[in-house]
Amino acid sequence: MLEALDERIAGISDQVKNNALELEALKKEHREMDREIGLVDSKTAKSNEKLSNIKSNKEYQAALKEIEDFRQEKQRLEDLDIDLMQKIEDSTRDHVEKTAENRELTTAVNKERAQLEKHLKELEKSFKALLVERASLCSGIDRPLLKHYEQLLKRRGGSAVSAVMKGICQCCHIAIPPQKFNELIRGEEMMSCPHCMRIIYWGDDERYRSVTAEEG
Repeated sequence: MLEALDERIAGISDQVKNNALELEALKKEHREMDREIGLVDSKTAKSNEKLSNIKSNKEYQAALKEIEDFRQEKQRLEDLDIDLMQKIEDSTRDHVEKTAENRELTTAVNKERAQLEKHLKELEKSFKALLVERASLCSGIDRPLLKHYEQLLKRRGGSAVSAVMKGICQCCHIAIPPQKFNELIRGEEMMSCPHCMRIIYWGDDERYRSVTAEEG
């Protein structure tokens, strides 16, 4: 759960970083566009200055065409710049929203993280207490039986004991043969499921059910 929280924060943080990079790239492009528009204005001004010194009609017409070409180029650049400024505006708004979302998420996640870490400490404390209790209980159990139980734990994925309810093993869900089931009911010796080999007990035993009810 803690790792999942870290991934959530990393995900939104990456979005904020990528958005910031995109916004900076757009601003850089805008500055370059303004520079190009300035160069066109400078060229247009020089062409206008040349008009007063032109003698022939041919040169005059050529100068006018050059000025018109500059005007059209400036118009093209300004149209592009308008689109670029809209992109900058949209990207800025998105960046502000993503930054606020990241801040809110980080606050919420840190609060949740603190609760999880507190719960984790409580679990670790309970776990240590259970280990002490287990060691105490194990000291009073027959060693071969305890060894058999621990081997079953490893082989059966942490489940070494199973109840038998209505003649069916509750772990492997296979019926116990009638003769063995009768022996299990008598409770004269420890028995194992003939199918999954787990240690079994009669789960329908009223004595067992009354004890578990009291504990519950």
